[in-house]
Amino acid sequence: MSKPWIKTRVDVTYDMNDVFSILKSSENAKEYEIRKVAISVVDTFLYSGRFNSVLGQDGFGIFKDRLKEVLKKVNDNDFGANYVNLDKMYEALLASGVYYLDEYLPKDINFLKTDQRWLTAYRYVARNFPDISYQDFREVVKRFQETSGHSIYIAKDDSETLRQVATVAGLFNEVIDLKAALLQLSQKQLRSIGEQLGVPGARSNEETASRIVEATGDKALALIPEGFRSRKSLLIKDTELATGPDIINLDSYLRAIAKVVRQDLVSFIDQRRNWSLLSPGEAA
Repeated sequence: MSKPWIKTRVDVTYDMNDVFSILKSSENAKEYEIRKVAISVVDTFLYSGRFNSVLGQDGFGIFKDRLKEVLKKVNDNDFGANYVNLDKMYEALLASGVYYLDEYLPKDINFLKTDQRWLTAYRYVARNFPDISYQDFREVVKRFQETSGHSIYIAKDDSETLRQVATVAGLFNEVIDLKAALLQLSQKQLRSIGEQLGVPGARSNEETASRIVEATGDKALALIPEGFRSRKSLLIKDTELATGPDIINLDSYLRAIAKVVRQDLVSFIDQRRNWSLLSPGEAA
């Protein structure tokens, strides 16, 4: 008969190598853990000596503010290859005026060194339209392209931001402009009006429209379809600051540079996320 107050001893064999292995794995996991990235990492990126802003130091602050949500997604492990959306990067650049210094311009866009007008246009847009979206700015550019940089028009069904462009004090003259109306027509429509008025067509729509205006004055107005004839156009007041072609070139710059800045920033963030506490020699 067993006695309940007597405890039976059980011998258990420990393999300390297994224990050490578990502890080592745990320590390694901590050492190589992907780290969260603080918003201040953008400061380090911007103050690398490669960048400047047409808005000065304020521009760096705007750029950083625009990327807050991006870094939040990164730290939530939502960091696929496209975690910095190109449209958002374009908008961040457009609002902040951030750009590469000449010596750090990527080779495929270093043609910008020969024409600094885009910088003046960059300042003009960043100062006066800080909250314009990618889609709205691209629409402005498209309309300048349609008139070879002469003017843009604003339609009733445009976004509120676009409709407010005309109200920004001192930037535009809002007019019903014959040349602007002609330039909004197709090449076929424009040549047809020229033929009716006895004005030969030229190589470009802009030159054809100029010939019609110079040769016939307001006679062409009656031949323009009503939808274009009564449309108000915006002409940039101070062309020393920016012209339509300058803004078209700025768009080309921003679309090209947004890809490069995104790639640089992604590489910069990834490098810091995966940084090991060990020195390179120890990590090996």
